[in-house]
This record gives sequence, structure tokens and C-alpha cells, in this order.
Amino acid sequence: MDSTSILLGCKSVGNTAFAQRNYGKAIRTYTQGLTLLPSNIDLLSNRAAAYLNYGLYSLALHDAETVLSTDPTHEKCLYRKVKALWGLSRYHKAHQFTEKFKIPSLADKAAITLSQSLGHIKASTLMSLPHQARHEIADYRGPIEIVPIPGKGRGIVATENIPVGSLIICSKAFCIVFDQDVQDFKNFHLRDKSVELEHTDALGGLIYDKLQLDPSLKSELLKLYTGQQESQSSDDITLTIRNIIDYNGFTSKRDDSLISMGNPNFAGLWILPSYLNHSCLDNNANYAVYGDILVVRAVKNIPKGDEILISYWQATVPGRREVMKARNFECGCRACKMEDEEDPLIKAEIAQLLQQIRESLVSPSSDLPATTNRNFDRVQRIVKLRKKKYGDTNMALLTPEVEMVGAALSERHDTKGCIFILENMHKVCKNNGFVLSSVYQAMNLSSHWRQMNKVEEWIEWAEQFRKNVIAACGDFDDGLIALKIDPECSAIQAQTDR
Repeated sequence: MDSTSILLGCKSVGNTAFAQRNYGKAIRTYTQGLTLLPSNIDLLSNRAAAYLNYGLYSLALHDAETVLSTDPTHEKCLYRKVKALWGLSRYHKAHQFTEKFKIPSLADKAAITLSQSLGHIKASTLMSLPHQARHEIADYRGPIEIVPIPGKGRGIVATENIPVGSLIICSKAFCIVFDQDVQDFKNFHLRDKSVELEHTDALGGLIYDKLQLDPSLKSELLKLYTGQQESQSSDDITLTIRNIIDYNGFTSKRDDSLISMGNPNFAGLWILPSYLNHSCLDNNANYAVYGDILVVRAVKNIPKGDEILISYWQATVPGRREVMKARNFECGCRACKMEDEEDPLIKAEIAQLLQQIRESLVSPSSDLPATTNRNFDRVQRIVKLRKKKYGDTNMALLTPEVEMVGAALSERHDTKGCIFILENMHKVCKNNGFVLSSVYQAMNLSSHWRQMNKVEEWIEWAEQFRKNVIAACGDFDDGLIALKIDPECSAIQAQTDR
């Protein structure tokens, strides 16, 4: 077979693999053809496209620039060079390039990504992104630095005062897998297609393949925590990748909707966010995942020098202390201290009260008003037991049982009862990982106080609602769009009437 036939064969096989999303095979096939003719423009251009889809931006840039050195007007490689520059976070250079070469299809997008790289990223833009997809949103890094943290290894601290609501990090995944990616991995790499594969398994396999194709990526990846001392570091790269994912990866299942913003299953690794440390309740920042984009926003004013903390597991997650222990760290937040210090008798009584509520909801009596009254008495007792010392750490108020009692009170228009529950829930939720919940709590409280013709309280909670929206989304007006809040709600009307 002559070289021309081999080149055509490599191009055909590579294109088929590309169309099937088997980018690793496509890259290797194009590379095989390029060993015969290193300057073949079609193979270089196609390989650049495959590199882009695999997140290998340096290699994509090299191939695109190689083509452009021979054919400066090659339309596809002009486009692919810009995409590679975006992937490498070189937004200013990408913007200059689109202006210089008059690429109309990319000019507006290049200007937008340049603006985003300066932190101008709307919450409404992020929340409108498709969940199981990769997006062209710019990376942003606020006034932060990675430093040693006593007792924690490394962490991220503020280098300037960071106001509440400020965007701190917007980061594109180093590697991420969605449901389709897991299926693709099974199809391309496993002989037995019936094998049950976790998302983290597919993630590890894809990271391994990326490192084989571009070993230069190891330098930033291997800086992440592996759970081992430096002297114990393994020479087995697959084990190292597994450990890195276990200790640094972000994952979601369908029931983790608060953190993942409703995402279905995914597993991903983000480099910079991996340095963020944990607090169950006393976190000063919140994170959310939109497709392959992870965003961190300040939910409190963060003074210069303070460590940025997020919640890996919120204080309501069962078994989180055991998970932390297995990972060799402790939290020490107010919720954890409460669990360690609280009188066991109080814990037992609260557990019993929640159990009684749960049983009454599973097997309701014919006298629903009486059942609701008894359950409300139980909620009041839960509040009283912790009011003096743990009023703002009372996780029992965030259980489904208490929420259902509130819903029953709302159905019978018991405004005072709703206010009691919502105000006590809000004490726990504001300015931490439950900030989104606090938005709706404040909105409903404003409405309830308005129904009672209590103007001062109505306006007070409307103002708290405004603060909570800013903490969650960074900007009030954009936050209303992002959270799809009815502009006719009473909390907004209070802002208008003032």
C-alpha cells in the first residue's frame, strides 16, 4: 500500500472515530498518518479539532499554528487557534487575534470571553447553561492565592477584602464525565459492555489517557493532594490518579441538586478549586457546578487574609463526620462542635420529636388540624431546646419533617406559624452554604408579614431578601432573572414601593 492510500486510510478512520466521540483514537490515528507526512494540512487540522474536544489545548494550538504557518487563511485553523487560546486562558491574545484576522464568527464571542475573564460573568448566564455539556465560559480567578494552612496542608486565602456576592473563582474542568461519557468510555475501552462503571472510574480512565497524550499536564495535576506523604508517593500513575480523584474530585448524583443546580450525574476534577478547604456550616463561600464550569462566590464579606472555605458536605448530610474521619481531617465548625458538645438527652429528645412528626405524616389521622397542631408544638419544642446556645446551628429545622410541617401550616393559612418556622430556619441558612434556601425563606417571610399588614416587618424582610439574592448571585436584578423569581412577589414590591 502506498503512502497516499495510508494517509487516506488514516484520515478516514480518524474521522470516523471523531464522529463517534472517540477522540483518543482519532488523535492516535491522525498521528499515525502524520508520521508519514508531518506537514499534511488535513491531518493536522483534524487532529487539532480532536485535541480541542479532548481538552488538550496546548497540542491543539501547536497543530493549528503549524497549519497557519503554511496557509495563513485556513479558516478552520483560524477558528481552532482561537478556541485553543481560550482553553489556555489566553483571552486577551485570542481577542487580538480575532480582530487582526477579521474573524466575524468569533469576534463577539472573543470580546465576551475577554470580559468574562475579568470577572464579568452573570449568574443568569451560568444558570441557563445546559447541564450535561461543556461550555465556552472564561476562567476567572479573583484576588486569592494558594498558601500553606496550618493543620490543613494548603488552602486559598483572600489577598484583598472580598465583598459578599463577589465572584471568586470560575473554573473550567481539567476533566469531566457526564452520563454519555461513561457510556462512550465503556464502548471504546471495555470488552464487556455489561460492566457497571462509576463516573469516577471513567474520569480516571480519561485523565490517564490525556496524560499519555500530553505528559506536560502532569505537572499541575500531581501537585494536588493524594492522601499520601511525599515520601510515600506511588510510582503507579493509575493509583495516583485514583487518589487525586478521591480527595479532590467533585461528583454529583441526582439527589445532590442543591450543589449541582439540578445536574444529573457527573464526576469532574477542577485544579484551582481543589485547593479550597471545607467547613460544614461556617463556610464563607458557596460553590455550584454548571456543566463543566465550577463557580465559587462569597456568601459573606471576606476580609483580606481570611481563608476561603466551602462546604464539601453540608451540615445536614448524614455520615459526613465519618467521611471526614476517613479522609484524615476534622471540620471544627459550629455544627460539628454542637454535635460533639450537646447534651445527649437533648439530642435524643430532638430525634424522638422528628420521629413522631415523621410517623404522623406517614400515617395521618382523620383529624388533620389536630395533627398539624401537635407537629407544630413539636417544632416549637425543637427550637426551644436549642434556642439559647445553638439557635443558629439547629440543623433539625432543615429536615424534611419540619419543612412538611411548615407546608401544612401554609395550607391552612396559619401565617404566624409559618413565620415562626421560617424565621428560625433563616437563622441557620443565611450567609453560608444554604444561601439559596435563605432567599426563598426571606421572600416568603416578607409576603407573610405583608399579609398581616405589618409594614415595618414586611420591608425589613424584603431588605433581607435583597441581601440574600446578592449573596447568592452577586447582583440583585440579575439574581431575580437567574432564580426565576416572580417580579410581582411582595418582597420585590416592597423594594419598588420604597
